Amino acid sequence: MDLSYEDLQDLLDPFYRSYRCKDGRMFYVVCPSHKHHAKRCLQTLGLYDALVAEGLSEEEDTYLPVNQWRSDVSLGVYPLPKSWADRISARMKEVFLTRTAQEWERIFGRGKFPGTPHRWLQEWINDDHAEAAGLMVQVHDPKLGIMTQPGPMVWLEESSAHMVQPRARQAVSFQEALDTLAAIETKLPRVRQKNQRQGWLDGIRVLDLCNVIAGPHSVAYLARFGAKVIKLDPAKPFYDCWNTVIFGMSHMRGKQSILTDISQPQGRAILEELVKACDVVVWNAPDRQVQSMGLDAESLKKLNPQAIFCKLDCFSGPLPGPRTGYLGYDDLVQASTGIMTRFGGSMDTPEEHAHVGTIDVMCGFGGSLGIAAALYQKLKTGHCGRPRTSLSALSGLAQIPFCFDYAAREPFNEPAGRQVVGYHALSRIYQCASQQFVLLSALEEDLPRFSQVQGLQGITAVASGARAEFLEKAFLQATAIDWVQRLQSANIGAAVCDNIENIRANHCRAADGKPGIEQGSYSFSVFADHPSGHRVTQLDPFAVRPSLSKIYALDPAEKYGASTRAVLQALGRSDHDIAVLLQQGVVSESWSQEYLPT
Repeated sequence: MDLSYEDLQDLLDPFYRSYRCKDGRMFYVVCPSHKHHAKRCLQTLGLYDALVAEGLSEEEDTYLPVNQWRSDVSLGVYPLPKSWADRISARMKEVFLTRTAQEWERIFGRGKFPGTPHRWLQEWINDDHAEAAGLMVQVHDPKLGIMTQPGPMVWLEESSAHMVQPRARQAVSFQEALDTLAAIETKLPRVRQKNQRQGWLDGIRVLDLCNVIAGPHSVAYLARFGAKVIKLDPAKPFYDCWNTVIFGMSHMRGKQSILTDISQPQGRAILEELVKACDVVVWNAPDRQVQSMGLDAESLKKLNPQAIFCKLDCFSGPLPGPRTGYLGYDDLVQASTGIMTRFGGSMDTPEEHAHVGTIDVMCGFGGSLGIAAALYQKLKTGHCGRPRTSLSALSGLAQIPFCFDYAAREPFNEPAGRQVVGYHALSRIYQCASQQFVLLSALEEDLPRFSQVQGLQGITAVASGARAEFLEKAFLQATAIDWVQRLQSANIGAAVCDNIENIRANHCRAADGKPGIEQGSYSFSVFADHPSGHRVTQLDPFAVRPSLSKIYALDPAEKYGASTRAVLQALGRSDHDIAVLLQQGVVSESWSQEYLPT
């Protein structure tokens, strides 16, 4: 753990790391794992041909066991062997120094491979794209004047212009707010006693065209409430197995999987039949791909006028912006919106909040929320809307304590850097006698309650600037568990900072077909006979817990392509038809011999 920041960077994959540019700003490249992105990157940087001449190869089928590859490396598979990673990174460092970060942003965006400059949050709040796209909006606040705040995190395409014109906040009582909501007419299906425990989405059919994390997770949320999902993927994968099989073990649960080449006429016909048979279509893609696929509003209306189409992407907002069509992932949004500079502490040392999935999963939930709103709109008005969200839009929620600006605001001083343990003495992490840590979460008005806590009675007499030192000494006198019990007994927020391994070990049970609602805050099911052939432990799906609806414990993720034959049979294809489609490569029943490719 004694490596410098630069030493750590040199352990990273060349297509998943930051590079310094001509203007001194760091630029984040995130284009591993895709069949084309890393190649486009090297070609644009002028490095591809020389590296191929030196032996850099691209395997045709990276889902074969590695011992059957022609060499030990394949471009587009994460991570690269260290010898190749070092060689490629060294040359990429040199090239990035020849242009500014802003120049590289345009080159990557227009070249259709992912990368973005690191920014501070203050820069993002006042960014031209964020403003033009409605990711940041202006509000006339009654106290602070013109204020910049995050725009909508989920919106309906047809009413997006209204979403970027929020009214100022109003100071009302709780009852006044409740009365305002109650006055809005609603229309809901009548709940009969005999079916009140059925799922909210029983009978809803969803076609999932998504990849990686955010999109597939949005549909996985719907499956928990009874939606029947068909997941359509290419007959040959565009992503390596880390981005499909590994992530899919979570978001493929409860879905049927069909593999189809929709670039072929017969594959396109299969797609259109599935679209005609579903209630909701979900895809994470830029507008240009939606248009070319024939899933824009007018084209979809001809195929299935009753279908709701939900789109997720990286940089879009309710309105068009200069970077709306740029490709990207969770990590790029962390870099572009200031999250990585906050966690790293400086422009020279940007650091991810988490390696994968933080904003991805939030965006997935945003997508499912948009679909729910569209389903309600269809129920109430008959109109089939087009819900949308993006990773950039959800970054506002991830940074909500800091993500605002106005003329008289004090300098941006949100906590930043690896050494930061909290916001102030009453809201931070403290080490305890047990070598564990406790998170104290209190406000200034909670201070009198500390007099009720054994070991902290004298804190009210301590100056605010000396409270942290007082608490640091006090917390070392007892275990984290003791402190949490004492603090919570005094109605002060506190929790033991535990790690996922302990949480999982302490809250596991054999899979029993139940969602785990009765297990408390955490619940994990152990699948001894998982389709992968391994013993697999997975988090139970009960984040949302309705009192008058059923949550389904979803089946483990089947192998990609396992339902190809069943889905085609349901569409009326005979066994002979399916055999021909398989022989022609229009469809496939598997990407690999093994569930988890070796």
